[in-house]
Amino acid sequence: MLIAGLTIGVLAILSSFTGFRGFTHPIRNKKWLMLYGWLVVGILVIELALGAVIWFRSLGIRDDFSAKWRSWDPALRGLFQETDGCCGYYHSRDFPADTLSCRNPDRDWPGCVDMIYIYSDNYLRNIYTVLFGFVVVDLCAFFGLVVLVQARNNQERYVKADMPNH
Repeated sequence: MLIAGLTIGVLAILSSFTGFRGFTHPIRNKKWLMLYGWLVVGILVIELALGAVIWFRSLGIRDDFSAKWRSWDPALRGLFQETDGCCGYYHSRDFPADTLSCRNPDRDWPGCVDMIYIYSDNYLRNIYTVLFGFVVVDLCAFFGLVVLVQARNNQERYVKADMPNH
């Protein structure tokens, strides 16, 4: 995930420079405009793929964290239990850490699954929503490029048509 994020960042910086170079003199810099277009399409595809991967991972949070909960150190599980007022993963007898609150047999604490799910889901939802939002920005940039290339081609055609007259 980190490599994909860094790749998007590097491509975004590179596309900014190529887009600026192409937009300054579109008649002379058609190759820069085409490179900018391909970079924007590449970024768009990476953002869509990364957003989809994160979204699909968010669908299985409860089951994924069940195995992770069992592998965590008891101190970490205990910290979750004390902080969130829960005990165990699905219920108070599902692999709880030995904490003071979980030792009380009179109190049936809820499992920590809901607290972990809420936190993880909100975190992942923010990430894939931002990625899908940038896809819209990339589409606007691409359509702007298409309009500019079309206007550039028309202007080049008019310049070539006027050349024999001068």
